[in-house]
Amino acid sequence: MAISHIWFTGGCIRCSACAYAAPQVFELPAGGDATVQGCARRDGIGTSEDAFALAVIDDDQEQRIRDAADGCPVAIIHIRENG
Repeated sequence: MAISHIWFTGGCIRCSACAYAAPQVFELPAGGDATVQGCARRDGIGTSEDAFALAVIDDDQEQRIRDAADGCPVAIIHIRENG
């Protein structure tokens, strides 16, 4: 199944693990918590609110997102799959 949405629950410790695992999807803005980059979102807006509907991503990016979620030390990255 393909990932359709990503969201965060509170508690980001700003470790950059997600941005390292999937740098084309996640970013850690100065002074803020991790978020999904606007270019990876269907709506093109880069904020950390609610669930982010993903733009079309390839299999490599999908695996990187899964790796980021699995590797988050505080387990705050969540994914929803369609199908």
